[in-house]
Amino acid sequence: AQALPRCPSLTGLNLDNNSIGAEGVMYLAQALPRCPSLTVLDLSVNSIGDEGARHLAQALPRCPSLTKLDLWNNSIGDE
Repeated sequence: AQALPRCPSLTGLNLDNNSIGAEGVMYLAQALPRCPSLTVLDLSVNSIGDEGARHLAQALPRCPSLTKLDLWNNSIGDE
């Protein structure tokens, strides 16, 4: 997550199946708003859970270029 702000032209990031978890997504969510060109983010199969989804939800309004977010198979509930 620390390297992301150093990649301002990054348009896609595939982190599927990396066991990132809620804590990892918290750090990623902090970096996402500093990635102005990011349009696609794949976080499928990462055990993010509800807590991680809340971290992402707080960051997404500051990511206007993001058009595709894959959260498949992350044990996220209906909250």
